[in-house]
Amino acid sequence: MKLTTLLLMLVILHVGAVEMRSQGARVTIDAEQATLSETLDEMERQTEYLFFYNKKNVNASKRVKVNVKDAPVSEVLDRILDGDVAYTMVNDHIILSRKKDAGMAAILQQMRRVAGTVKDVNGEALAGANVTEKGTTNGTVTDVDGGFSLTVKDNAVLQVSYIGYITQEINAFPVGGGGVNPL
Repeated sequence: MKLTTLLLMLVILHVGAVEMRSQGARVTIDAEQATLSETLDEMERQTEYLFFYNKKNVNASKRVKVNVKDAPVSEVLDRILDGDVAYTMVNDHIILSRKKDAGMAAILQQMRRVAGTVKDVNGEALAGANVTEKGTTNGTVTDVDGGFSLTVKDNAVLQVSYIGYITQEINAFPVGGGGVNPL
């Protein structure tokens, strides 16, 4: 009975607001002849964004000229990308693709972020617990307060494991509510 109670109380997730990074993240860049790749690297340094693109589809060695101060990331991208390159912002990721190859971006838009706290039966936070998306290598480890945040597919099942405890599986987005809630 104690073990069952522990397993039921192992993960308590909370709903949080998703930061509107496209409106909130701002950059300052002064580049006369930087490559697109160098400009994106600078934007990564100044923000929480990570850029993803296929070098076959996006000319990363293209020279760009940009001089902005405290400008939104979306505004800078609109200035430096070719007309045939689109971008999609998904959480803290920006995917660059040819406009006709937008399928990958659509797949990534089906992902959502979940966050929560892993606790034991006594309500104590479990630091260092593993939280993974079942069937993938996508995962994280809880912080000192037992907290975690993870971007997963819409139909994800989370596996929570900790040394000395039985692995728990929980639907990340259960139908009808209860349990895990998306951010």
